[in-house]
Amino acid sequence: MRALAARPHGVAIGVDVYYDDTAAGDFPLVGKQRSYALPVSLYAGAGVGAGTIRVALLPAGTNGEDFQRDQHLLRDWAGGATEGRNDELLLVLIKRGSGGAIAANGDRDYVEVCSVSGSPTLVSAGVFDIPVLRGRLATLALDWSAGSFPDAWSTYEAWLIPSAQLAALEHADFDSMLSSGATGYFRLSAYAGRGSYGPEAAYGERQALEAAARPVGEYGLQPDTTTWVPALTAKIPAGYAEQIVIDGGSI
Repeated sequence: MRALAARPHGVAIGVDVYYDDTAAGDFPLVGKQRSYALPVSLYAGAGVGAGTIRVALLPAGTNGEDFQRDQHLLRDWAGGATEGRNDELLLVLIKRGSGGAIAANGDRDYVEVCSVSGSPTLVSAGVFDIPVLRGRLATLALDWSAGSFPDAWSTYEAWLIPSAQLAALEHADFDSMLSSGATGYFRLSAYAGRGSYGPEAAYGERQALEAAARPVGEYGLQPDTTTWVPALTAKIPAGYAEQIVIDGGSI
């Protein structure tokens, strides 16, 4: 299992991922990922045979959230076909279904991993054409529709991340979730050189920004000193096979 998360503030250098089988559990740490992904939107549709996918950087959120902190992955990538065949920079495409769960595609998830096989080309402000190899890492090439942020983001997600920076999240429960379809509960916490941004630290940052009459950005989601934001649930439908394999693990 892997995590895809956008960098929540400029000093964040990684994300801690916690898991429990109940929302009231003690949530032990199951992984520390020392990188973030760049979320982008699908600016144009892409059929199964398309070798180029057009994406757009996301605009600021309603609270001033900055989703472009890792845009260097688009602007500065100089890898070519050799890096593409080695799956070094990944474009992960996800279709969401009801309740925010990943949609089904037969007996598989509606997920495709593409490998970036050349330098992205700037088409217009914030819009890029990315040359890709389709259906990588045991996924299938699929049809994708375009849509603007934030409306289409509830259905189609796209993320760029170097494969070497995806950390394995491991717990013995994950195998049983795969066979039983049980729900898992996850918490994400950004960390920086000075420590983790748990609820108390994040709420303190929000209060300081509000007192200075500055945009609160992602901290606007933090309601108090005890609530974990984000708190996520994940459910693998019973009988689903693990599909995306990276370094012996799966997404």
